Amino acid sequence: MNHCRVCDKFLDSKIYNVKEMYFGKREVFQYRQCASCGCLQIVEFPRDLGKYYPSTYYSQIIKKRYSNNKLLSRFREIRLNAALKQNLASIILTKPNLPEWVSWIKVNSKSKIFDVGCGAGQSLLKLRKKGFLHIEGLDPFINETVSYSCGVNVFKKGLSDIAKEPNRQDSFDLVMMHHSLEHIPDQHLSIASAHKVLKQGGRLLIRIPICSSWAWEHYRENWVQLDAPRHLFLHSIKSIERLANAHGFVLEQTYFDSSEFQFIGSERYLRNIPLTKKVEAELFSKVDIETYRQKAIQLNKDGMGDQAGFVFAKSR
Repeated sequence: MNHCRVCDKFLDSKIYNVKEMYFGKREVFQYRQCASCGCLQIVEFPRDLGKYYPSTYYSQIIKKRYSNNKLLSRFREIRLNAALKQNLASIILTKPNLPEWVSWIKVNSKSKIFDVGCGAGQSLLKLRKKGFLHIEGLDPFINETVSYSCGVNVFKKGLSDIAKEPNRQDSFDLVMMHHSLEHIPDQHLSIASAHKVLKQGGRLLIRIPICSSWAWEHYRENWVQLDAPRHLFLHSIKSIERLANAHGFVLEQTYFDSSEFQFIGSERYLRNIPLTKKVEAELFSKVDIETYRQKAIQLNKDGMGDQAGFVFAKSR
């Protein structure tokens, strides 16, 4: 492979040999970076990606489920809309603890939201509990389609499959990809499919690791966000915008939201310690972790954090 799968320009000749370290299998996978758009990508897709997403993978684990209590659901909806609109009721009611990304996009309880690559749906169940009414998701690596009693559905499909369904086209206010795009082999098909299911003026939220970052420049093959071979693409800021522009989206805003994980995880890999092995207290003191946290905050301010959220509007 000599051409970038994102922009079709030539890749750098430099090869990065990256080990599978989440589970500590230590299989080696090769990555190369695009000389033009900067996207870092795996040289060969594994033949069976599914085997790298076992039931013990974090996104497959559901810690808590929520039942559908109509009275309580109505209260949560009122509280959610009050908090989002910051009206008089928001002063009286206890505000729900919402994810940071909610403040990036104009949504309300009735917004139709679709989450791509949501695992078994833990994040969707939490959003349902916060008061969002119309939320669905998909993940091709779950065992089977899941329908929860509270009304949340998670489909064992790809986004391109959803985009072929007539009732799904031009129907969603928001399509979300929270650290899922980097796992998808066909980047162009995914973004084109997101465009197809969004309403005109709808929003596409992509949160991904970013290789145009201090962590990649410093840690290279030991950068924890490489997560070989699950992360097939590590976009740069330039490459993600170029990909979205090619399919009718325009970038509205970028939010850097990296954390101390970029240091803690990468330092573990430098020591050849898998991410699933619980040795945090032995490796890092509270002072170390606080130092990493403060450094992450500064890197985000400088636009050099190793993960970011991008809000794109459907422009045509």
